[in-house]
Amino acid sequence: MTIWTPHLDQYPGPRYKALADAIAEAIVSGQLSPKTKLPTHRALADVLGVTVGTVTRGYAEAERRDLVTARVGSGTYVRSKSDPTDFSLVDEQSNGMIDLSLSLPVPCRRDRLLKQGLERIYKNNERLSEMLNYTPEAGLLRHRQTGVQWLMLSGIAATVEQIIVCNGGQHALSISLQALTHPGDLIFSEGLCFPGLLGATRQLHLRHVGIPFDDQGIIPQQLEAFCQQYSPRVLYCTPNMHNPTTVCTPLERRLEIVEICRRHDVSIIEDDVQPTQLQSDLRAYVELAPERTFHIDSCSKALAGGLRVGFLFCPAERVTATVRALQASVLTTPSLMAELVTCWLEEGQASTLSHWQNEEIKARALIAKTILADQSFQYQDAGFNLWLNLPEKWRASQFVQCCAEQEVKILSAESFAVGRYPSPQAVRISLSSPATQDTLREGLERIRSLLEQDPPVEQTAF
Repeated sequence: MTIWTPHLDQYPGPRYKALADAIAEAIVSGQLSPKTKLPTHRALADVLGVTVGTVTRGYAEAERRDLVTARVGSGTYVRSKSDPTDFSLVDEQSNGMIDLSLSLPVPCRRDRLLKQGLERIYKNNERLSEMLNYTPEAGLLRHRQTGVQWLMLSGIAATVEQIIVCNGGQHALSISLQALTHPGDLIFSEGLCFPGLLGATRQLHLRHVGIPFDDQGIIPQQLEAFCQQYSPRVLYCTPNMHNPTTVCTPLERRLEIVEICRRHDVSIIEDDVQPTQLQSDLRAYVELAPERTFHIDSCSKALAGGLRVGFLFCPAERVTATVRALQASVLTTPSLMAELVTCWLEEGQASTLSHWQNEEIKARALIAKTILADQSFQYQDAGFNLWLNLPEKWRASQFVQCCAEQEVKILSAESFAVGRYPSPQAVRISLSSPATQDTLREGLERIRSLLEQDPPVEQTAF
């Protein structure tokens, strides 16, 4: 029998939930392998100095999360990856095309978590009735408290009065722009940016200018020069995990950018929906400049794409205008999805799923780094995307076309370019979207094979 002794003091909440959290973390780290038999209730209770009942409840909680299975007369075992209830990857449904173009959560079995969450909601008549009524525009109080808890996972201390529950990150971006701008206003962003911003600015009839950036994000001197030349209302940026290049902006540069925005009275929209593992010394713009920063986070990448739940943390004096923008778009957000996220956070499924996805992404990143070891690329730990700088002989548009002919779909830098911003000869490869590691490996092998070849000769018109 495995002698496993967790340290419960490092986990918040009741002891039994701390035990379940410790089991989840030990499974993710590899300390507890599949099919490992856990200590008996009495043995673990004696070691931890808790009651047998606490261990019993902790094991039951872990079983409810599908971490372990209890066998009558035999004991409690860590679930095997072959169990139908674990997060095993779904079967590939493919027409031959390997799609590495979409930054999506890793495909897996989330249906059981959905069923458990809905069953819990179903059993609470009071909450069921509440969700069938019109809810406050900014969201139910407990759902805004969930937003506070969600942001705290990133180290951001939010206040519930400044949290607005949205239909995902894109919706949060849209209502932020509506609250801050009028048609014809000018906004800045990195020269390559999230395509959703390109669509939102066109829809709202905003002028959009791309600011030069490097391997540390927006260049402060360039931002200052552009602010002097133009009169922007908003700076949109993704300082923690830039999409598409994966660049992370260091603290010193963030401080410079904040001072420039204050000097020119520019509001900041900080998009933080891409999962990442940040350095401890980094601080979000909403912490550095809370009076002018709209901070966007979302559950879609971390938990499930179909959970259209986002949280917008906005300046206190802008809450009313932002809520009005939300009212004009959807009146109020549906509360069922936010309730499901709340359940997953309270019951620990969100933590378990996030741990599993992080470990899966680590494994996929290792595959990519091995196959593309002799290439120039940028990647940030826990990121969904890899930014590949192409050899001198290749143009990005031609390379993307050749990849498509090899049934691999990726995106060129041009797909992210603001206006006429000069696009580098580079491509974004999403590691998260294939259903299996084998499919990802096959796609990357095809990409490497093309990189080693010469581009096809293009006919010249005379």
